[in-house]
Amino acid sequence: TVRHLLETGRLFDDAGQWRTAGSLGETEVPRTVAMLVGRRLDELQPATRKVLAAAAVIGRVFPFQLLATISATDDDALFDALEDAERHHIIVEDAPGGAAHHRFVHEHFRHVLLLEFSLPRRQRLHLLTADALEAAARPGGSGSVAEIANHLELAGSASPPSRTAAALVASAQAA
Repeated sequence: TVRHLLETGRLFDDAGQWRTAGSLGETEVPRTVAMLVGRRLDELQPATRKVLAAAAVIGRVFPFQLLATISATDDDALFDALEDAERHHIIVEDAPGGAAHHRFVHEHFRHVLLLEFSLPRRQRLHLLTADALEAAARPGGSGSVAEIANHLELAGSASPPSRTAAALVASAQAA
């Protein structure tokens, strides 16, 4: 992966400095790695892949409740999908402080799953994620200003520019 990023000019800018913008999740996965990951994902049930693609929009670590909100999947089907993904070693439970979270075992799984949805659908899911995080951020909630701003930015044209700008300013002020 590092060799691929180096060869495609994604590690250093024109001046030879480390690129600070972007992350592995935003870059192309090498074709051979994507093929191997795709084969592993092909073992999953179609409903599991759809749920995991929604989880991929949230991020490498995703809370159960947030996934339930944006995937519009009933709890039993969501449990089945997550358990299927765990059996195939695509995700693992990650329960900080007793909260129900899961995480992808590798960023490559998340990246390949993101490609399951068209750009407009991904943008809509980013907007739904930002909405759900904002709702959680209300008094007593735990939503992160930076996470909300990031999802609004990734929502692109699905989010009103003034809302995205306000969230980015709030995130910068919080930082």
